[in-house]
Amino acid sequence: MYQQHQNHLRTLRRGVNRAVTDLKEGKSLTVHTGWAHGRAFGSAQVTEAVVKNTSPDEPLFYLYPTPEESAAPSWHSGDSYLPEGLKDVADFFWPGPLILSVKCVEIRRAIHLACPWHPLIRELLSRHGACLWTPLSDESEHNLAGLRQHGREIEAFEGERALIWPDFEVCLKPTRFDASTRPWRWMEAGFIDHDELAPRIPEPFILSADRAFPQRQLRSFVPANTTVVLEAEDKSELAGLVEQFRQGIGPEWSLRIYLDEGVAHAHFPEDRVVRVYGEMSDPERVRRRLEAMLERQRRRSGKRILLIGVAELPPAADSFKLDLQKLADHWITVPAGGELELDEFFT
Repeated sequence: MYQQHQNHLRTLRRGVNRAVTDLKEGKSLTVHTGWAHGRAFGSAQVTEAVVKNTSPDEPLFYLYPTPEESAAPSWHSGDSYLPEGLKDVADFFWPGPLILSVKCVEIRRAIHLACPWHPLIRELLSRHGACLWTPLSDESEHNLAGLRQHGREIEAFEGERALIWPDFEVCLKPTRFDASTRPWRWMEAGFIDHDELAPRIPEPFILSADRAFPQRQLRSFVPANTTVVLEAEDKSELAGLVEQFRQGIGPEWSLRIYLDEGVAHAHFPEDRVVRVYGEMSDPERVRRRLEAMLERQRRRSGKRILLIGVAELPPAADSFKLDLQKLADHWITVPAGGELELDEFFT
């Protein structure tokens, strides 16, 4: 297999030479990394000037060259973007399907660090040095695949040079690990699984198989966040029950309360602890708003209770109620005229 790679690289020598020249001249080119096609543009530093033409919503990758066996990896250099606690992980798994996301202070956004394993990009990086890379859009990836299916030799693609491997790439799904926020998160399972990764990371991290609401995140480390749904069968009693809950928990807890618009404005108009999630007559809108609010709150440290107050849920909200049941760590239902019992919550 290695010899086959070397033969392909010799065949592509002229194209690689031109590609290296393009990068050094500030041009971009299309190349495969091992998980997707994308545009590479040569820069050893991530600065605002370099990424000014990329959208803030567009994933931005910083690709390290594969280290020579006798040389120290470039991510151990003083200007490396990789946190100290993840350098041993990079030493063990790179080059390979592991993407590490970090916060880049120079451009005030997250960048994704990787050391690609595809022979073509490895050759390119070994001759040019580190570079930036952004994946193609789904439409561009489709157009590129369509050209390849017709057996065309691709010199130019969407106004730039494209380096195309002679065989169709066998893609490995990368494992994605997010170190851009605290606590660190294992974001997506790929070729490298959790049992391989966990022993080489020196601090606890969250397992986030799917961050999307309403699926609850699986955790190997649980931050002190607790989500509680307080359901009042009589809506007129909800505000009083919320206040009882607030008075009943210990002072060590920080509380954030989410209520529908009517209850919040009528009973807690100036309360900075209370947030409005909308009207339950539109459960889908409530779902989206709660998704955003809960995600922001879970990133905060300390002992926090996220209390969601609901009452008299309409039949149209049955699906939403099932979602809340999956999300909640505790569900407290208080019948009309009943008393709030917190003993179960504290056990």
